[in-house]
Amino acid sequence: MIQFRERVLLDKPAVVILVESASARTASLESIPHPALRAQLQGVLTSGSFSADKGEIFPVVWEKKIILLAGLGEIKDANPTSLRIVVRQALLSSYLKKVKEVEVIFARFEDPFVTAVIEGILLGTYAWTKYRTVKEKEVAASDRQYSLACEEQPLY
Repeated sequence: MIQFRERVLLDKPAVVILVESASARTASLESIPHPALRAQLQGVLTSGSFSADKGEIFPVVWEKKIILLAGLGEIKDANPTSLRIVVRQALLSSYLKKVKEVEVIFARFEDPFVTAVIEGILLGTYAWTKYRTVKEKEVAASDRQYSLACEEQPLY
């Protein structure tokens, strides 16, 4: 299930933040509402541990929550297919195996961008599960609940 939010809440056990390379270079994370988390993530960005290259994934643990930074690369080089792939890689990563709810935070509130994120969730986490047995503690990515929040405020 996918739901939309007006703002970033950070109330789920896992948060995936889609980061563009330009944002990583300037360490701009104004949309993160919690100052301690913002400071921790800015430290990761300024130290060079995470550069937001396309497909790069970096986990951070904060207050018993998994914060997963997923790099989009240069946004001018991005296309919907590459964005879908990055979303899929992040959501299928081993860091999120046991999580039932995920908040996905992205930077741009533009139709093609939002559409690609939604398609990345729907198509990227799809799995044929009719004959498959899932381990008790694991949650199938297609069974998770996803909340989408955008850093940029829509103009409506």
